[in-house]
Amino acid sequence: MYAEYIKGASRIEIGRALMDRGIYTRQGKPWVDSNVKVILTNITYTGNMLFQKEYCEDPITKHRRKNYGELPQYGRFFKMYMYTALAPVPLSAFAGEPTQNIGKSFLKSYASVCLEGAIIVLACIIFSVFASSPPVVDPNAAPASMVWSYIGELIFNMLILVGAVKMADRLVKEIMGI
Repeated sequence: MYAEYIKGASRIEIGRALMDRGIYTRQGKPWVDSNVKVILTNITYTGNMLFQKEYCEDPITKHRRKNYGELPQYGRFFKMYMYTALAPVPLSAFAGEPTQNIGKSFLKSYASVCLEGAIIVLACIIFSVFASSPPVVDPNAAPASMVWSYIGELIFNMLILVGAVKMADRLVKEIMGI
């Protein structure tokens, strides 16, 4: 369907071609212009799916707000999976001159999602190295002081990990120029 549309076929022609091959809609009805349009512009198939479009501002009142970038608007690894699963659809945009920008922007955003995942994995590896190494503790210190020193170092390392995961999105956007 997408390849035919990119080649220049109208939505009506695509619907007729599907009917000629005996392919009906989910409801078993003939294809019409609007059915084809819904599929061609569906965010699930075009790779423009955005998660966390809104968020719960106050859990007590359950007041919801539209997310304008206050929170990350996707699930990172789910987004990476969706990009990989749906890659053939935007990549088919390279077939025609007028739609090549769609394919280029898809590759750029796909690379940024992969780089973001790599930064998160690297942050987790660094955290595990720091967490597994024994803390530097003064042997002459009191036991309570040793415990608090260890807990303080662990909390610091966890804050660095959380910060790295949260900042991965912004860092990648700056690197990729998105």
